[in-house]
Amino acid sequence: MTYAIWDPQWSVGVRSIDGQHQHLFDLLNRLYEAMQDGRGYIVINGTLEELLEYAHSHFAIEEAYFDRFHYPGSEEHKRAHRAFLMRIMRFRAECSVNPAVSLETLIFLIDWLRVHVRTADRKYAEYIRQVHSEHIVPV
Repeated sequence: MTYAIWDPQWSVGVRSIDGQHQHLFDLLNRLYEAMQDGRGYIVINGTLEELLEYAHSHFAIEEAYFDRFHYPGSEEHKRAHRAFLMRIMRFRAECSVNPAVSLETLIFLIDWLRVHVRTADRKYAEYIRQVHSEHIVPV
């Protein structure tokens, strides 16, 4: 069973970024499915570690776009990225002590991703498309 389904309406119009967002959804769905099967405590540490590593990489790519195209909302967006990474690190630390996966953790992760993609990521992608359309390959 899938908890959060990637939908093309969430596309930011940058194929590589959309693919990375889809992978983040896949990671969270893997955790949700494990929770549904009563195996959440087994996969939580590995999933959070992979999520943290992948988010670092994904955010670095997005932030390179910000810098390259002089995105005016760059600092605010980077702060949101740092806050997310800090939250994941806290979850990881908590899970190393108590590997029980809370539904609250999962809801936070998926809701953050949904909201972030729909608002902040679309905003920078739209800016880049408008200002520097020759550099972006649309979906």
